Amino acid sequence: QRQMCIRDRRKSVAGLPDTQRSIWVMAQIDGLGYAEIADIEGLPLSTVRGRLARARATIAKEMESWR
Repeated sequence: QRQMCIRDRRKSVAGLPDTQRSIWVMAQIDGLGYAEIADIEGLPLSTVRGRLARARATIAKEMESWR
């Protein structure tokens, strides 16, 4: 059960658009803040927040079906 959940989560992240996935990884895996990600990506802070919010929403929506 746990292995299946981990595999499904990886699949969800892999299915994100590149622009959302890279920001999600920097925030969730690397532990970077919005401002740091914005500096690295050369993006406005609002764009980083929006992309991360969409990525999180997509993953959360997919996780609903796992219950």
